[in-house]
Amino acid sequence: MEPLLLNQGIEKGWFVPFSVTSIKRGQTPLYLFTSLKEEMAMSKIRIYDPAMCCATGVCGPSVDPELTRVATAIFLLEKKNIDIARYNLGSEPQAFIDERKIQDLLNTKGTEALPAVMVDGEVKLEGRYPTNEEFAQWASIPVSELTKTETKSKGIELL
Repeated sequence: MEPLLLNQGIEKGWFVPFSVTSIKRGQTPLYLFTSLKEEMAMSKIRIYDPAMCCATGVCGPSVDPELTRVATAIFLLEKKNIDIARYNLGSEPQAFIDERKIQDLLNTKGTEALPAVMVDGEVKLEGRYPTNEEFAQWASIPVSELTKTETKSKGIELL
């Protein structure tokens, strides 16, 4: 792993001390840091949706509450810098082509296997969305962090 200097991205809060070089009298210490994001065993979560009218499926006259729950969970995970991405077969077919395991799944089971979820390169779910508990487990966070809290400020609901 390439060491980074303190001023190279500390504003992201991803750095922990790695080593200190030898210091001669009168010199400023040079601290080397490594990216905490690279050091952590952070899961890579990918959701492959069936063809939908929009990126989240939360549009139109009748909204599926399950799609709303999943969109909220993904939003909250993204706010926590969790490596999560969602692909829609209707608008992002290349993502399905690029991922060999998803391609194989579609060839054997068809679109009935969607949504499919991959975590760290392995297919974990097919035919349904993850529960908040599964999202929390994969992201190594408490499930309570995926529950929308009722916080109001001057009549405006905040996530």
